[in-house]
Amino acid sequence: MKNLIFPIFLLISAISFGQFWDFTEPKRLEGTVNSSAEESMPVFSPNGRELYFLRTFDEANMAGPNDQDVWASMKNAKGTWQEAENIQELNSRFHNGVVALRNNGNRAYILYSDGITNNNKSLAIVERTPEEKWQTPKKVNIPGLNFKGQFVGFAVSEDEKTIIVSINGEKSKGQEDLYYTTNTNGTWSPLKHMGDEINSSGYEISPFLNFDGDTLYFASNGFGGEGGSDIFYTVKKGAWDQWSKPVNMGPKINSPKFDAYMVLKEGKFYWSSTRATEDADFYWAEPLYPAKLL
Repeated sequence: MKNLIFPIFLLISAISFGQFWDFTEPKRLEGTVNSSAEESMPVFSPNGRELYFLRTFDEANMAGPNDQDVWASMKNAKGTWQEAENIQELNSRFHNGVVALRNNGNRAYILYSDGITNNNKSLAIVERTPEEKWQTPKKVNIPGLNFKGQFVGFAVSEDEKTIIVSINGEKSKGQEDLYYTTNTNGTWSPLKHMGDEINSSGYEISPFLNFDGDTLYFASNGFGGEGGSDIFYTVKKGAWDQWSKPVNMGPKINSPKFDAYMVLKEGKFYWSSTRATEDADFYWAEPLYPAKLL
């Protein structure tokens, strides 16, 4: 597995890498969210009670097993994730996905196609009513969103003023590179390449930011590591095209196979991996902190 049709991101909570030195052993996400199909692109609601994700190779998807649909699971009072449901309001016969949830979970950024084919893929905003009904998507107009192939991914900053995009664009060094656009007075700027420090001759996919927007996580096969796709992090040094050298998150997080789509929620790291199965499942781990000095 190299990549999904719509690789993405999510930004949830702030954790500084300098504060811990290792991780607990990865655990497969408890409950029934993981299935015999493939799970990726986890997105938690702000209150942590809803988990939206992308499911592929499931017969129950709207266009069959080769489709990619948005599914969601709700956590009960005991903290157990319930049986996931296909969210038909957010799905079509094309490839779908939730990128981020904002406005107390009532605004979703979703992957968007032109309604005719899977071409012209972009990003759209969908608002949810007090009756919990998702409304009609409104396309986000990003100048310069032109790319080769089918793969595209998005990350939306917490303040909704910056979007990071993973595409094979005009200035890409190899396959998918990371680009960004910023919003000024309601208008998005033309896409700009995020620089050679964090883009390689391979691919950079599934970008996601921490809560403060100063640490970027992404998956790549161009910086070496444990396997075909590893998760890295980099720290913002100034402008959106100025980042520190990417650091591999290590063998607890990364496996010899495919690892990507990391998110942070309530002090835990969640990501998608094929470490134990042919199709990706969700795993989680907690950071380990050094002992306090007496």
